[in-house]
Amino acid sequence: MTTTNTNHKECYQDLNIPAEWWNISYSNDECASFVFNGYHIFIAAKDDPSYKGDRFYVKAYDEFDIGNYTDYYLSNDFDDVLKYTATPNKLKSPTEV
Repeated sequence: MTTTNTNHKECYQDLNIPAEWWNISYSNDECASFVFNGYHIFIAAKDDPSYKGDRFYVKAYDEFDIGNYTDYYLSNDFDDVLKYTATPNKLKSPTEV
């Protein structure tokens, strides 16, 4: 991980987060989030009983967070997320159009 940001550490403490991932989590967010290869990767806490659905949510990174939320990838398998984000995102975010 390329930051000392520890917001929402409970969401990823059981994972081996790649050093290349940039932690952009904020204290007011519901879960941890990272940026890598043009993707914004959200990670929910492993054992959070209030969270329903897939643990990992991946979308195109948009620094202004006004992006397209229809193109995304959901998974409960961290290895699948690593494979998915290994290929750089070729989609342009709305702020690049």
